[in-house]
Amino acid sequence: MACVLPFNYIPVPELPFKSKPKIVKIDAPTKRTVVMDKKDKQVATLFNKINLLSKDKAKKQKKQKAQKQHVKDMKKRRAAGEEADTHHKKKHKSFFRRKGQKEKPR
Repeated sequence: MACVLPFNYIPVPELPFKSKPKIVKIDAPTKRTVVMDKKDKQVATLFNKINLLSKDKAKKQKKQKAQKQHVKDMKKRRAAGEEADTHHKKKHKSFFRRKGQKEKPR
């Protein structure tokens, strides 16, 4: 028979999120439009042009790199295909040579 031990109850305090005051979300102030003066506009357009040129240059470089990689892969595939063809030809040649040697004694 199992012996029954008394259970000590632990008091649970009030949870912290219940006691905290509710924070009401305040609407953000409306954003004001910023009008640039002539010099700021020129600087901004210059930066935009510079960014456009650099992105265009990067795109061209990426395209050239992909094209070079494609050519390199094609050369590799062609070399592998030629190697497989020569192996296949050698195999066929040896097979038919053996076959011919077997048929000679007739």
